[in-house]
Amino acid sequence: MVTRLTCEDSDPSLMAIASCTTRSLNRTTKSHNITAATAPNVTLNEIFIKVTFHMRINTGYRRLIAEVEENFCGFLNGTAKSLLISMMWPFLRTHSNLDHKCPFFYPYIHYRETSMCAIS
Repeated sequence: MVTRLTCEDSDPSLMAIASCTTRSLNRTTKSHNITAATAPNVTLNEIFIKVTFHMRINTGYRRLIAEVEENFCGFLNGTAKSLLISMMWPFLRTHSNLDHKCPFFYPYIHYRETSMCAIS
């Protein structure tokens, strides 16, 4: 289950994160919302997604379990395979405007508010 979401942009001259929020609907369900604005006349040809997995321990320390960086545009164009993105793709396709192959010409990129539950 995704319990916390943090967003950061690697190049502020190309894109600015407008909002990146996680809201708790109940004990087991979280709702996520991401909105990013691109600079005018910018085409996004390369999008990379970096995901880190942490484990919570009783003392509050979160130990790093794994860190994965995937080529999102390569996955959409069919030049790269990714198990992580293939699991996330059904959510991204239906709840965002990232629904076709790269390049993207959008003035903003959004991932609409949706809930993710624990997968059994």
